Formats: sequence, C-alpha cells, structure tokens
Amino acid sequence: MNRQPTLRGELLELRPLRAADFEPLFAVAADPLVWEQHPEHDRWREWAATLTEERAGSVLDYKDLKGNAWRQPVWQLILHVVNHATHHRGQVSGFLRAMGHTPPPVDLIAYYRTAN
Repeated sequence: MNRQPTLRGELLELRPLRAADFEPLFAVAADPLVWEQHPEHDRWREWAATLTEERAGSVLDYKDLKGNAWRQPVWQLILHVVNHATHHRGQVSGFLRAMGHTPPPVDLIAYYRTAN
C-alpha cells in the first residue's frame, strides 16, 4: 500500500512534500497576513466564552477515526487538543533539524511575543 499517494483532480494535486517545497512553505507560514485573513481565526473565543465549569465537566460520547467509541469529560479533550498541537510542532521541528535546517521558534509564547 502506498501511504503517500499523489492525488490529482481538475483543480488540485495533492502529493508528498519535497525538499524544494520547504522554503516557499516557510515564507507563506511566516506571513502574518495569511493568519489575519483566516475566516474564523477567533471562533475559539466565542466557544470558550460559553464554557462553564459544568460544561467543562460534562461527558462527551464520540468515536475516533477508527470507529472506536469513547466517553470522556470535555476538559480532558480540551487539554488533548492543546497537547496534540504541541506534539505536532515538535515533530515538525525534529524533522527540520534532521534535514539540516534550523526550525523557526515553535513555542506558543514565542508566537505571542511576535504576533503583536
């Protein structure tokens, strides 16, 4: 099984990243305008404003991508989302270092320091 296939459509081609892709991707990801134009970049604030202690403690029933049923408190899922994003930033940083590149700062606090 090819775990990184190339998918082609009329308007789009999805393919595995190549070394030549990194520099242009860095340039796009470093552009604050990209993030300012996100259609709902503050949507999380609206949701968080409604989060009470009772709602955070409520239990959510859901299925993972493999179809396994799970049941967990909302607060655990919120922490998972934050932690999982950190996990992926670390992976990307490690991949870049393994390829001989110095990754940009990936700490959330570093982002906040430069975002304003």
